[in-house]
Amino acid sequence: MKTVNFFEYEHKDDILEQLENAENLWHAIPYLTGLLKEGTFNEKLGNGALYLMLDEESSSKNSLPRIASFVTFCDKDEIDAPALKPWIGFLFTFPEYRGKRLAGRLIEHCISQVSARYPDAEQIFVSSEENGLYEKYGFNFLFKAKTLYGGETKVYARKISAAPNPLVEIIKQQTEILFKNIDDQISGADLSSQLDNVNNSRYLFHMIHSMDRYFINPFVYSYNAEQAGGIDENYSIISESREGFIPDDSFVVPRETLAAYFEYVKQKIRLYLDSLTDADLAQKPENCPHTKLALILGQYRHSMFHAALSESVTFENSGIWLPYTGFKYVRPN
Repeated sequence: MKTVNFFEYEHKDDILEQLENAENLWHAIPYLTGLLKEGTFNEKLGNGALYLMLDEESSSKNSLPRIASFVTFCDKDEIDAPALKPWIGFLFTFPEYRGKRLAGRLIEHCISQVSARYPDAEQIFVSSEENGLYEKYGFNFLFKAKTLYGGETKVYARKISAAPNPLVEIIKQQTEILFKNIDDQISGADLSSQLDNVNNSRYLFHMIHSMDRYFINPFVYSYNAEQAGGIDENYSIISESREGFIPDDSFVVPRETLAAYFEYVKQKIRLYLDSLTDADLAQKPENCPHTKLALILGQYRHSMFHAALSESVTFENSGIWLPYTGFKYVRPN
């Protein structure tokens, strides 16, 4: 993948054609295309850039690279707040390229440009109607605002800091150890063994779903069934006393489904951790009564409990202990 600025790219007509062909995918694309074709981009958004992530592998002798993802990085956005800048906007990834962390990479690219273009900026802003989307990229909710077009939006901000964050680095290391231990359970555990009328695959699904929901902010969360292989979210409920419990002890979540769902959750969490500073750990996400550190530590406890439960079930039925990993996974001997 190669990131370019539309205004510095020699094949602008090709980019415009690709955007026009994608106008049915998102309501904001026709507006953006119009600004580019009319030459009013800077007038409406202030001085800025349109960064395109291009798939170079899709090009050939007879075609140019396809757009995989794009984002604007400008002085203004859809609300009247001249004191706030810069803004990330129009963030979009084409469906066939989703799940590859491209949006996160574009956000980080914008942030890398802040010091040169906005040397006094302490934050970068985004306006969005989405709930929970930008939190995983390190943004915090600031306030609701009326847009220039009469609607309502939410304004989020992310602090810009080059200071070292040793606590976050430790959390990243420990999280990778946790990921490795869970990967070992997914790849080697006995999935069909029963415990309290629920098979082990559902316990593992429950564990992954919990990380998906609770690691970042459970109070602003929506389940992405597509990323979880279309599995009903209620299969994550493993207690008969809980509302929504599905009494289906014959259904075993396929190993490949567990692996794919966990891969999605891992990438989501890594993006989130990459965005955190040590100071952020003491902050509470939007509408959440718990700090970010408390949420992370809670998932450490919950995930390792279920990994150990899966380990014991497998050992009872096979006599095999799956490997457990410690510091050696992230540190040299």
